[in-house]
Amino acid sequence: MGAIKEPSTYYKDPLNQNLEPRTEVAIDYVYGYRGRDCKNNVRYLKNGSIVYHAAALGIVLDMVKNTQRFFNRHDDDIICLDVHPDGIVMIYVIIV
Repeated sequence: MGAIKEPSTYYKDPLNQNLEPRTEVAIDYVYGYRGRDCKNNVRYLKNGSIVYHAAALGIVLDMVKNTQRFFNRHDDDIICLDVHPDGIVMIYVIIV
């Protein structure tokens, strides 16, 4: 955070200085994959979807509809994952 600086022209009204911004962030689509330091971290589900991760986000890609579902309960990078032998249940493992 020390490297992030607000623009020199930034002004925030002192009355609202302690309030959070009125914004909401939602993930539409993830373009990316963590492969740098991970192996065997892409799995197929029985329904044809692909399971993988990027940073701390688990992603299930439906190849037919080209849609993604996200699992964002992690607070650190996911570095390995596995799928239950039934091919339906996903298991995420975090090693810190």
